[in-house]
Amino acid sequence: MENDVIPDADVFADLIRYDSATISNAIETFGVRPRTDGFADSTIRCLYPDLAPIAGRAVTCRFENGPDTKSKPNLLPELFDIIHAMDEPVVVVCGHIGPDPARSCVVGDLMAAMLQRLGAVGLVTDCGARDLDVVRRRAPGFQVFARGTVASHGNGTVVEVGEVVTIGGLTVSTGDIVHGDHNGVVSVPERIAVSVPAAAQRVLDAEDTLQRRVHATRFDYEDLRKVFTH
Repeated sequence: MENDVIPDADVFADLIRYDSATISNAIETFGVRPRTDGFADSTIRCLYPDLAPIAGRAVTCRFENGPDTKSKPNLLPELFDIIHAMDEPVVVVCGHIGPDPARSCVVGDLMAAMLQRLGAVGLVTDCGARDLDVVRRRAPGFQVFARGTVASHGNGTVVEVGEVVTIGGLTVSTGDIVHGDHNGVVSVPERIAVSVPAAAQRVLDAEDTLQRRVHATRFDYEDLRKVFTH
């Protein structure tokens, strides 16, 4: 494995040159985790699939929605403080507390605009979102990954900040590197992060070579088969 290097701010610009599927494939080449780990499942939808990939440091929180939720302290200012203090792009990762995440709404146009102004490039949640068209106007480029869309904001409150959360099977801590696009969301292990973009390019180069075999004028089945014969 390549030497561990602490990533700097440039790594985020390098990571977003590649889609999340390629980033995932690149991470696999380092053998640092099982191939079934490190990504959110298909219950978490990309709501703006036309946008370019995003990457940033995770800032985590938990959101509770219920009849008595508003009686609890609202920790949204604490969440804002952490995002504002970060000197790298931020991806807010918000987990749901309660029995009915499909009826909860974490983000609309105002929340998206505030988070973007503070330095967030997107939000990942297992709750819902709304105001999709207005978010495009008020927070252009801000990406949202969510369970789906709902019309009402419900009765939700941010009740925890900085705790480990699990969204669609992806476990995230504040400070983790998160990458996402129309394919989905993947976490990038810190110790290999600076090496992942170069690995992603190697993945694409290898795929291009295989694509040329597949689309060759004189298709050679036996030659293609050998690639997958162990």
